[in-house]
This record gives sequence, C-alpha cells and structure tokens, in this order.
Amino acid sequence: KRKYMWFLTLEGIDRYNGTGFRQYKLTENGKKLDNYQSLGWLYLDKDDEVWEIGKNGMLFRYDEITDRFQLKFQIPKEGDHASSTSISYSFIDQNQNVWLCGKNKIYLYPIYNNEKKDAISITNVLKQPITCIAQQDSVHFFIGTEDGVKYAELKANGLEIIPSNGLDEFSKQVDDMYYHPTTQQLFIGTFQEGLYVYNVEEDKYSQPETDFSDVSVNRIKLFEKNDILIATDGAGIYKINAVTRKTEPYIVTDYNQNNLMNGNKINDIYIDSR
Repeated sequence: KRKYMWFLTLEGIDRYNGTGFRQYKLTENGKKLDNYQSLGWLYLDKDDEVWEIGKNGMLFRYDEITDRFQLKFQIPKEGDHASSTSISYSFIDQNQNVWLCGKNKIYLYPIYNNEKKDAISITNVLKQPITCIAQQDSVHFFIGTEDGVKYAELKANGLEIIPSNGLDEFSKQVDDMYYHPTTQQLFIGTFQEGLYVYNVEEDKYSQPETDFSDVSVNRIKLFEKNDILIATDGAGIYKINAVTRKTEPYIVTDYNQNNLMNGNKINDIYIDSR
C-alpha cells in the first residue's frame, strides 16, 4: 500500500505522493461543497483509512478504488437552521467511533458499520462548545471547553458528568489535552495560561516547574514512554517527564543560526512510528 501525505487547505484536500500533488473536492449529490465549512479535521483510523470531518457536520472517508472522498454521514438539519449541524470538535475514539461534537448534541458514528447502524445522537450535557477530548478508558472521557474540563462516562443513554473537586475548580480555556495512563495524569494545555497537570488519584491539579503562565499550548503529544512534548504558541517545543515533572526546552528556534526550526509558534506535532 502506497504512502501519502494529506493536507487540508482552503481550496480542499491535497494528497502528495513524493513527486506531485492531487487535489480532491468534497461533494454532496454531485454538488461541490463550500470548502470553508466543509473542512475541519483529518484523521486515520486503526486501519489507516483517511477520514475528513467538516465543521458543517459532514463525515467523509477516502475510497481508494474510486479515488475520491465519499460522504458517509451528515448531521441532520433542524428546520432551516444550518447552525444546528455545525460542530466545534471531532475525533476518533479507541472504540473506533467518530465523535461530532455540536453545542447541543453529540453524534457518534461507528466506523465499522457492518450492520448499517445510524449514528447515535446524545445530548451535550455540558451545554457549551467542546474544544477537545482525552479518553481515559473505553467509557471514560475528559472533555475540555472554554471554561475548563469535565470528567464524563459514556453510558447507553448518553454522557453522564462525574463530579470531581479538582476539575470542577479548574476554569480555564482548554486548547488540548493528553491523558498519560501509566501515571494517571491529565496534561491540560490552555489558551495563554500555559500547562496544567491533573492527577486523577489525588484529584488535584498543579503547574510544572517551568513557567508557561502567558503562553498558549497548542498541542500535547506522547514522545516516548514517559516523555511528553508540549507545542506552544511562541515558546517552541518543550519536553516534560510525566513521572518526575522535569521540564526542559526541546526544540527552540535561535534566529541567529541557520538550519533550525522556522519559528517558535508551533501549531501541531505529528510523531511517526519510524
């Protein structure tokens, strides 16, 4: 199976094979969709199939045979209100369900839909836009918003918020999260208020030794066993050890030298398996 690089742009989806690009347009019933609303996130499932989730609530999967993106699911409109289908966040969980998170409802679409089941619709019990989600186990999730983090369990009848004194006291805008299962710690990246670490067992949060107080954290990724990379909006990339909490600069631009990273504003990190 060939390997490609995929890009989301304002013009659509681009695929790069190492020598050239191929552009893909998203369509519904043969009609080209508006790229601004149709594009949102690109994900790979566990079988390395490419999925595109639009902010307009449309879910596409790339089909290698037809060489195009096929519409697999669309959030139903409520009346004539297009805003009823818009989503603030999407991801694929460990159970291979695609989450499409709207302000009032969350839709769960099963990727392995052999029985042709419809997506499950559940109430967004947080009653506000979701900014990110970190999964703890098969049914428990940390859900980030502009006002903090909630701990929830996914049950047959929907999401149930589980009270947590530590998280209920946390009221900062959350941009990204990563849950480290070995240490049972949730790493929380905020908007312009740095990094926080929530200890599940102790039910309390704290900040690491390095001061990120005026920095936004854009992405948090596991690097190695206990080392986690923190991509910031202006301070480069830091590395924190989940066990010792030791924090150190990992990749930071020196504008006086050549052949280094282009800048310290890091929007995203991807770590391959090589």
